[in-house]
Amino acid sequence: MSDRRLGPSGGRVVWFVGAVAALALTPSPAAAYRPFDQTDAAVSPPREIELELGPFAAARTRHETWLAPGFVFNYGLFRRVELVVDDHNVVPVGSSSIQQWQAETAVLLKGILREGCLQEHAGPSVALETGLLLPTLPHQDGFGASVALIVSEQWPAVTVHANFEIALARDHHADALGGAIVEGPHTWRIRPVAETYLEREGPGLLIISALGGAIWTVRDGLSFDAAARAAREDALALYELRLGMTWAFTL
Repeated sequence: MSDRRLGPSGGRVVWFVGAVAALALTPSPAAAYRPFDQTDAAVSPPREIELELGPFAAARTRHETWLAPGFVFNYGLFRRVELVVDDHNVVPVGSSSIQQWQAETAVLLKGILREGCLQEHAGPSVALETGLLLPTLPHQDGFGASVALIVSEQWPAVTVHANFEIALARDHHADALGGAIVEGPHTWRIRPVAETYLEREGPGLLIISALGGAIWTVRDGLSFDAAARAAREDALALYELRLGMTWAFTL
C-alpha cells in the first residue's frame, strides 16, 4: 500500500549494520524484487540477509518534484518465514514544493502457506505477509497494520505474482490493493518486467499504477534493476524513474 512505500531514520541503522556485515559474508542466490511496489511468494532461507537497496526514485507531478530513496531489509528467521523491514522516504526538491519531507517504515512477517514453483515444487507458491505500519515521521500519525496474500506461478516464458492487500492506514482509514507483477524468462540474465495495480486509499482516493523495466542478474546474490512508472491518483498524473539493487548473503 502507499502507506508502506515511504520510510525513517531508524532503518538507516539496520542498513548500515547489514552493509558492513556483508563485506565478510558469502553471497547466495537472490531474486530482485525492486523496482516493484508489490512482492512475490518467496522468503529468504534461514540466516540469509537480503538487502533491497531502492528503489531510488525521482518523481514528478504537475505541481512538484521529489526524490524517494528507500530500502527493504529481509532476514530468514526460520524455514518458510522471514522478517521484512520496509523503509522509504520522500524528499521534496525545489522551494516551490508543497510537500514536506516524509519517512515511513513497516515491520512485517512473511510466511509461505504453500510451497510451489518458487520453492522448486510443482504448482503455485502462496504466501501471507502481515505486520505493523510504524508512525510516520515527522508527523507521528500513529500505527497502522496490513495483511497481503501473494500467489506466484512460473512457466518457462513468464512468471506472475498476484497481490491482494488490505490495510488499516496510520490515520485509521481502510485501504485495499490488487495487482500483479509479470516477469520475463527467469533463466535470462536481463529479463523484462512489468507491474500494475489498482489501489483504493481511504474513502476518496483511487490510484492506478503501471510500471515497466528490467532486472539484470549480475551473479548469484547480486542484481540491479531499472524501471519507469506512471500513475494516476484521481485527476493527478505522476511519473517516476527508479533504480535499485538487491544483494543477498548468508550469516
